[in-house]
Amino acid sequence: MEKKLNSKTGMVLEALVWIGLIQVMVPIRAYAYLDPGTGSYMLQVLMGLLVGLLFTIKTFWKNIKSSTAKLLKRRGRN
Repeated sequence: MEKKLNSKTGMVLEALVWIGLIQVMVPIRAYAYLDPGTGSYMLQVLMGLLVGLLFTIKTFWKNIKSSTAKLLKRRGRN
């Protein structure tokens, strides 16, 4: 059985999540050393994500194209 949260409780939970994320992502002091290899690694990860995204789009292009065409035809009728 699902419980529905009222809007006030939902807003409080959302605020708590945002506060927690901000505290984790924005530390006051960070005593860390990032060597030059770290930047290179981050660049490789970003390039890998981009290539993976492009490959996924290429793989499913026919499905994306046909779904978009069907959606536009439906909107044209209304």
